Amino acid sequence: MGSPVYKTSVSVDKGHVRANNEDNIFFNGVYLTPDNRDDGLNLNEITDKELLVYAVFDGMGGTDYGEEASYIASEVTSQFYPMLKGLPFDELDKHITDMILNANARIYNRTLEIGSGRMGATVAMVVIYKGIARVYNVGDSRVYLWRDGALKQISLDDSFAQRLFRMGIITYEEALVHKDRNKLVQHLGIGEKELHIEPHISENIYLKNGDRILVCSDGLTDMVSNEGISAIIANGDVSDCAETLVCKALENGGRDNISVILIEPSISETVYNEPVYVNAESSVQKKSKNKSGLVIMTIAILITFVILAAVVALKFLPDFGRKNIPSNESSHNTEDINRNVYQSQIIIEPEEEKDITSIVSSAGFSPESTYTSGDEKIVAVNDKGVITGVNVGTSYIIVKDGNNELQIDITVATNGNAVEHRSSIDIFFSSALKTIQNNNKND
Repeated sequence: MGSPVYKTSVSVDKGHVRANNEDNIFFNGVYLTPDNRDDGLNLNEITDKELLVYAVFDGMGGTDYGEEASYIASEVTSQFYPMLKGLPFDELDKHITDMILNANARIYNRTLEIGSGRMGATVAMVVIYKGIARVYNVGDSRVYLWRDGALKQISLDDSFAQRLFRMGIITYEEALVHKDRNKLVQHLGIGEKELHIEPHISENIYLKNGDRILVCSDGLTDMVSNEGISAIIANGDVSDCAETLVCKALENGGRDNISVILIEPSISETVYNEPVYVNAESSVQKKSKNKSGLVIMTIAILITFVILAAVVALKFLPDFGRKNIPSNESSHNTEDINRNVYQSQIIIEPEEEKDITSIVSSAGFSPESTYTSGDEKIVAVNDKGVITGVNVGTSYIIVKDGNNELQIDITVATNGNAVEHRSSIDIFFSSALKTIQNNNKND
């Protein structure tokens, strides 16, 4: 098979409202600098390189802070970029994750240096190697695959609204207009003590002729609907389409900075059968349906074994139901507090009550523990461990037992009874995996 050829185009505009451009991009080695990031950009490329890296970074924090955060992210990408070229494809995940975590730490440390409480950036990245694409993202900048006339979102939004959608609390359409659609649960620039950043990584996307991949900031997606984006991508050369997408966002208001990267592969011979990719609207992976009876039987045996192992582990290893995170020293000057974030999400309705003492007990905390609500306007709690939904929203309960604290996340929703979002088996394996990851990091 001949080497694939890619036509790519990037178009950037600061929009009609903002005085400066807080977005940045990485266009296979090119990114914006403090000298040119406000000037706009239109750049096209035709290449047959084996490894291609394209990314959009949306800075947060306002004015100089957002600009600096996105610039740091693009600069870190440029530093890692030469190292990625000689790697086997199956090692890219580790190194790109390291790159994203490095950018996260650099932005966070810069926040501490300048004393800013708000500095961060999103990342949406696609890496292509010999006709196979893989998507990485943190935040709400997006990557789409346009194929056979249909636009599919590959990235997963890290917003409160999209989390509610993936939990089944609201519909996809409701998430698009939800008041918390731009409120992020993770982004670059968060300290390790607050949250361990975990980028979303897609399955392989086996590219074929006619495909187009779009990488963009929310300056496009907030201004142009998916249907509008699809209609534009469907017609014309990629360079024209990229610029038309930006122009459409400007026409519809241009309330934010707009960054668009569009990629079109040309592959001389298709050797792949069933493409595999993640559809963010359903989080379902397309897979071949041809499974033999032997494979099904093997899977059934493995599932049985996993369930038995989880039950035994839950009985004898209660500490796997939580993870230890050192608290912020400035918040606890006289006590050595260990904050334990329970791997579960409680969902209740307004005015509904739920006793959480069983969760507290299973996490190893005593019946004499004290309870405090993170936001009493969302959820209330009494000294007996009974929570009450007050208003729709997300909050948490802090349970204190001596020098240990347990945090339980709470969502108050208008539909659905109180349930634990994740099963005991999910809790065990998620916690066990995080424990292994933390141990590896310490080693």
